[in-house]
Amino acid sequence: MNATQEKIIFDTEKCQTQRRGATDLFDCLVEKQNLICGYALPFGNGHFCKHPQREEFAARLLRDKPVNRCI
Repeated sequence: MNATQEKIIFDTEKCQTQRRGATDLFDCLVEKQNLICGYALPFGNGHFCKHPQREEFAARLLRDKPVNRCI
């Protein structure tokens, strides 16, 4: 494998999603994972996530994301 090639291994620990409005649609936020995920649905310039754990991925992202608070 040369420097331009990279082995992509699907890992749900890397998954990050974000709910789109008040719908049941979630955007997949991890570019290379959506290439090999069977739950990623291409739409426009992105992918929707239909993984059964998509809500957990969104909650994890919110929990792990640093909050910017202006005082």
